Amino acid sequence: MNPLISIVIPVFNAEKYIKQCIDSVLAQTYDNYEIIIVNDGSTDKTGELIDYYSKKYNRIHYYLKQNGGVSSARNYGIDKSSGDYICFIDADDIIENIYLETLYYAMQGIADCSVGGFKYINVTKEKEITVLPIKEEIKNLNDSILDFLDYEKPDWQRYMVNRLFKKSIINYNQLKFREDIFFKEDGLFLIDYLCASNGLVGYANKVIYYYRQNHDSALGSLNKKFNKRLFTNLDAHLLILERLYKNHLPKATIEKARTHAFMSCAWISDILKENNIHKLSYSFLLESYSFRILGLTRYLKWKIALLMKLLN
Repeated sequence: MNPLISIVIPVFNAEKYIKQCIDSVLAQTYDNYEIIIVNDGSTDKTGELIDYYSKKYNRIHYYLKQNGGVSSARNYGIDKSSGDYICFIDADDIIENIYLETLYYAMQGIADCSVGGFKYINVTKEKEITVLPIKEEIKNLNDSILDFLDYEKPDWQRYMVNRLFKKSIINYNQLKFREDIFFKEDGLFLIDYLCASNGLVGYANKVIYYYRQNHDSALGSLNKKFNKRLFTNLDAHLLILERLYKNHLPKATIEKARTHAFMSCAWISDILKENNIHKLSYSFLLESYSFRILGLTRYLKWKIALLMKLLN
């Protein structure tokens, strides 16, 4: 029999989509799996819908906890899972029936992680993008992290919902989602995992995940109101840089990570420009992050370049 795979689904006020999500999970061609659903204090009818499914299907294990955020819910799911492998999907998304089968066999018995393609749903027709690996292959740690850092390509490689992980590596290294980081916490977990594993990732050139773009999500709401928790995105970037240093990744890889961390500073700066009150309050904090990401020499060169641009 194939090994048991745990599917962890954190849920918060997802009554509109949770049924479609669960139905897609129950349709898997890979049969030996359990579903861990963690209700993170929903206040709508989500709980009633999950309760119905959990009573009908033995493979569904339903847990209700006090609201603590998606990282807290995922960590709870890890603790409750029994599988040899584990994956995480979002309650407003759906998966192909070959999701588990594809990810498991993509490891080819040697990789510690696997990744597949996905398609955006709930978007305008011109944005119906399908993104997936070019071919089926095994990549090493540095190449996989370079994919993660490549912002010029579609972002399938930066998500974790289209991946499969080994539970033993998570347990042995006591890996958890940082509950004090609210943006890019999933990317940080992925880098932590890859650096703790043998670094090999199996790529599958099949669409296995359908990602629903939700404008009410944490990132989507930023266009409506500035959220100071966004600075935790920069905390995640700094921790990722630290992990890459500790694992002696090539200098070019580390510099690419530094560039994207600094790009996030620019992103937050642009958001602050639309919020004048917050811009005054947080400009010094943003400068502090820029300094920590760039280091003294790069920071001074950047400031001098800005000054010269103003003078010209």
